[in-house]
Amino acid sequence: LQKLLSECGVEAQQRPAQGDGDIGGRASGLPVSAYLGLALKAGDVSVSQVPSGSPAAQAGISAGDILVALNGLRVTAGNWAKHVARLQPGRACTLQFFRGDELLAVTVLPQKPPRDTWMLTMMPDARGEVLKRRKRWLGA
Repeated sequence: LQKLLSECGVEAQQRPAQGDGDIGGRASGLPVSAYLGLALKAGDVSVSQVPSGSPAAQAGISAGDILVALNGLRVTAGNWAKHVARLQPGRACTLQFFRGDELLAVTVLPQKPPRDTWMLTMMPDARGEVLKRRKRWLGA
């Protein structure tokens, strides 16, 4: 993909996402230090998704679980990102949650964030055929 885009004068780079709301493009904040591999419903502490193979999936977290605490500290929709920002890859943490009426606790081993977010930029030095291809592709 990177080679094909470069033939149109576009540079493609992968980087770690900076949180659940990161939709790509230029990074606009601090990088995420650790990755648990779960997403919460907006404004809630209910787990909305857990990618297979992620640290949370390996620990047994499922969509629908309701988070209660991380390392013994209560989590809310407002403080979740702050708690996760304190985690370090390779250093285990404990996650407490409700699954139905049952209170469960699991150990999760955070990983380095995957480079799963793309940033595309126009190559300012594009000339000749490369620039023509880019203009045809973008309709400019």
